[in-house]
Amino acid sequence: MKDNLTIKTIVVFCEKMAMGGTETMIMRLLSWYSLRGFRVLLLTMREIESTSILNDLNKIDFEHYVYNFKKREFCNSKNICLSFQNNEKVWVNTQFIQEFLRCYSLLKRSKYNCYFVHNLFIVHPFSTFLFNKYFNFLGKKLIKILLTNKNLVFMDEECVNASVDFYKLDVKKFKFDILRLPFLINTDNYSTVIKSKQNNFNILTIARFEFPFKGYVLGLISSFENIFNTYEGEISLTIIGYGRDKPVVDELIDSLPIEISSKIQLLDEIPYSKIGEYIEKCSVFIGMGTTILDAANLNKIVIVPVCYQNSNLTTGYFHENFNIIGEIYREESVYETFDNLILKTLNYSQADFNKISNKSKEVLIEHYDINMIANNLFTHTNKVHSFIHCQIINCIANLCFFIVYIYNKMIKI
Repeated sequence: MKDNLTIKTIVVFCEKMAMGGTETMIMRLLSWYSLRGFRVLLLTMREIESTSILNDLNKIDFEHYVYNFKKREFCNSKNICLSFQNNEKVWVNTQFIQEFLRCYSLLKRSKYNCYFVHNLFIVHPFSTFLFNKYFNFLGKKLIKILLTNKNLVFMDEECVNASVDFYKLDVKKFKFDILRLPFLINTDNYSTVIKSKQNNFNILTIARFEFPFKGYVLGLISSFENIFNTYEGEISLTIIGYGRDKPVVDELIDSLPIEISSKIQLLDEIPYSKIGEYIEKCSVFIGMGTTILDAANLNKIVIVPVCYQNSNLTTGYFHENFNIIGEIYREESVYETFDNLILKTLNYSQADFNKISNKSKEVLIEHYDINMIANNLFTHTNKVHSFIHCQIINCIANLCFFIVYIYNKMIKI
């Protein structure tokens, strides 16, 4: 067995792997670290049920352990329990504050006789929120410890601002580090599908149907109806998605005139590895989070929606605002609309269309390259929490678990 000093071990903890932007990011990281000689582990609290995710994970060399509640151990498919070498140093990555606390309570040096560097990579504006304002004092204390110890990294400015506003943090006292979503960039300079007024202009979006978080899908359908009634060329809309609010999408499409609804293709969940095939065929992409990067990687013009609104509001083109891949709706902000930007894109000359398509890729390469970000995520901090910080974090975790337990009991009553 290798000397523990030569082992580079990465653990990614995700309570439940379901198809979404966070999960596809996790799979990219697992693959990147695996290909570079790391020992790579994925820990989940539940078995993975999504066939799409399982198909993609089968292509990656990693270890998967699921928590066995009876044994109170993480076990793999062969019922072998999770273990590490004595005094091995292990980097642990989580994406939500509740998952951080759960993982922290399960992966302890006293149990595994090794050192854990617990990092929290925030990829959603609300991911640092602990319950509600009544428990802010717990979350704020934890956030301060993580910032002080450099165990907290944010995906973008939106995530930083949400955390600062929620906890009333002193921006002068702490350094808020940003590492953007890591993405494996295709360096080939092949051309995208060329938009032409003689060809069908296809609008594509890929989203989980959870409204109002991604309610922009409803606004996009309404915008498509408006554009269809004014644009003389061939135009179509493709929507790929699934989730609890799919009936709302079905109802809205069914309410449209048949000549419009027939131009809308609604597809169910597809494996992440197949997404590129649909993006290649589109003329413009509308979406947020990871899917933006997928589209930019294929030289597509990308329009970024505003989160938490059921209308057609957008922050603009990705290549003009690369740091915004999912802004939360604010009443005081002034936004563009899908209608305006799609019509603007339709009216581009062929030369301008090609130029702007390539700008999406240029911005992606400069700011989202996984080779830079994954390495920085691993080397961002080398610090193991002090004894006092460990005790504080464990107390916060136990208090939170107790609160959740009492809350669930009250609901049953």
